[in-house]
This record gives sequence, structure tokens and C-alpha cells, in this order.
Amino acid sequence: MAADPAIALRNTEAALGRLELFLAVPVRDERERAGVIQAFEVTFEACWKLLQKVAQLQGLQAASPKAAMVAGFQLGLCEPEAVWLQMLVDRNLTVHTCRADLADVIFQRIVKSHAAALRSAVEASRALLQLP
Repeated sequence: MAADPAIALRNTEAALGRLELFLAVPVRDERERAGVIQAFEVTFEACWKLLQKVAQLQGLQAASPKAAMVAGFQLGLCEPEAVWLQMLVDRNLTVHTCRADLADVIFQRIVKSHAAALRSAVEASRALLQLP
């Protein structure tokens, strides 16, 4: 885990950039969909670690993804809350299941809401950290 919040921010931006790149072109098959889902998983992991670092700077503890999200809610970094709660569920499901029908539902949520919520949290974190 990056000790410096600026490093955590750069790591999250890099992961999110890959996810957004994958979403910028039509997904034509199951393999490409799997790539988007994996990019989402990596981005989610980087983002919760970023939220953890930001929370620590603000005097909050966030030892888990859910705790980091709660801190993000408190700091106004993670909105809308319902999307973030679903994102946590989806991340857990993608890591632990291989169901094609579920993958398609989660893929649609990544496209429709998750990627934008991640982008918003990154931008809000950058502003709170006062980084250029």
C-alpha cells in the first residue's frame, strides 16, 4: 500500500485511466467484458486504498474497503452512497464468482454508474489533498 497519499492518488488515476480506456470502445465479446471487469476490480482496490490514506490524514481510521467508503461518505468523497454500496457488493461478487449472467449485470453497472463514481471520488480526493 502506498504510504504517501499522492502516490495512492497516482496509482488510482492510472488504474482508472485504464478502466476508462477500456470503456471508451465498444465491448464486443466476453473476453473484452472480462477485461473491463478486471480493470474495475483493480481500480476499486486502488481507490479504497486512496480513500484510506485521505481518511487517515483527516484523523479517521479505515482499515477495510467498507470502512474506507464510510470515511469517504463522511468526507463527501463518495457519492452517491447507494452506488458505492453496490460497487462494494459487485467487487466482492466479481472476485468470488464466475457466473456469466452476473458478470453482464455488473458490467452494465460499471458502464452506467461505477466508473463515474470512481472518477468523482478521485477528483474529490485530489481537491481535498490540494494536489495539482
